[in-house]
Parts: sequence; structure tokens; C-alpha cells
Amino acid sequence: MDTAQKNEFITAIFELVALIPPGRVTNYGTLARAAGYPALARMVGRILSGRYGTVPGLPAHRVTASGGRLAGARAFSPGEMEHKLREEGVEVRRGKVIGYARYYWDPVQELI
Repeated sequence: MDTAQKNEFITAIFELVALIPPGRVTNYGTLARAAGYPALARMVGRILSGRYGTVPGLPAHRVTASGGRLAGARAFSPGEMEHKLREEGVEVRRGKVIGYARYYWDPVQELI
């Protein structure tokens, strides 16, 4: 991946995350696949951690590891990610979305 592709990927991830509806969640792998680079799920995590800049108001709390584990919680203050998801009606317990499939958002399926 050259610099231009990397920048396009970063931009695509920010744009996709901005589209996640309240009360819904997706995961790093789904975002990577939707942006055209299915093998770069870990890079999505690095992007959302602020390594490549930040976007004010980006609902990054709606992005989990596969299966709903709140892997990105380290980028938030303690309990913040879980709290924000609960405020939106997402059931969360012990760092994981309960009934993940019920809340799952796939941009490829829902934006076509």
C-alpha cells in the first residue's frame, strides 16, 4: 500500500465510522472490508486510536472487535465506551456487547 492508498484508506475509515447509526455497532474487520482492504482490520484499530489523527465527534465507541468485545475501550476513559453504548440502547456486560448480531451494522449491506 503506497502513501496515497493509505491516506484514502484512513479517510474511508473515518467516513464509514461517521455513518454508523446510534444504537448500532460494527467491527474493525467489517470496516476494513468495506473500505476495500479486508486484511487491514488491525490498522482500523490504529486509525481509531488516533495514530493518524482524529475527527471530532466521531462515534468510534460504536466499533468493536469481532463478536462485540470492546477492544477499543483503551482509547476512552475507563467505562466511557460501555457507558456511551448503553446510552444508545446497546446491551453491554463485562466489556462485550450482548446479542451482538441484533446491533451489528454492515455498511456494505446497509448502504447499497
